[in-house]
Amino acid sequence: MATTESHPLDLPRQHLFWMLHLAGWSAYFGLGYLSAIAYEKPAGYWVVPLTAAITGAAVTLGLRYLFHACWSLPPRKLLAAMTVPILASSAVMDLVTRKVMLEFCATCAPTNRAAYIAYALSYIYVVMAWVGLYIGIKYYRQLQDETQRALAARSMAHQAQLKMLRYQLNPHFLFNTLNAISTLILDRDNPTANRMVQGLSAFLTVCCLAPAMRQPPRARPHPI
Repeated sequence: MATTESHPLDLPRQHLFWMLHLAGWSAYFGLGYLSAIAYEKPAGYWVVPLTAAITGAAVTLGLRYLFHACWSLPPRKLLAAMTVPILASSAVMDLVTRKVMLEFCATCAPTNRAAYIAYALSYIYVVMAWVGLYIGIKYYRQLQDETQRALAARSMAHQAQLKMLRYQLNPHFLFNTLNAISTLILDRDNPTANRMVQGLSAFLTVCCLAPAMRQPPRARPHPI
């Protein structure tokens, strides 16, 4: 029995999103925790990367719903609509995380407006990485949906063509063909009769056996 290999990106959309979303932010926390150990941060500093990861997971979840609402917009309008929310997400991550960080680093507080802006954008690369992955996977799933629809349309066209051929297979057609073959045999024109038998056999194979041997591909539902 032939088995089809499953691809991780072929999982149901909700399952795929939550799997990648939670795994990605868990990996981000793990990386921050290892960095804290490498730089010999004080005990309990692990709460800082944990706060950043939890806040990042929350704000990017909000970005997901905004992307879902604005996805039908043209690319330029979509970019314009999402610029402010992306910058705001970075600012929120920094605001929440820095409050926790100040318990371990009193000198980490911004002292002027430029420092506030720099700190607010300090997590922009993390948010942009999430956005890039989200858009890339979403476009991949759309491409998969379009491919499935194209395969289904091609299968329907093929089935319609086979139906048309079967409609041509009527008693008059068979009678005339067999009568012509019989006449050729009586006239001892065996090569021509043999070619007609082979042609009739091939025609019957296409009309009668092909529909049973070819099953249209099933389009898998894709309910991020």
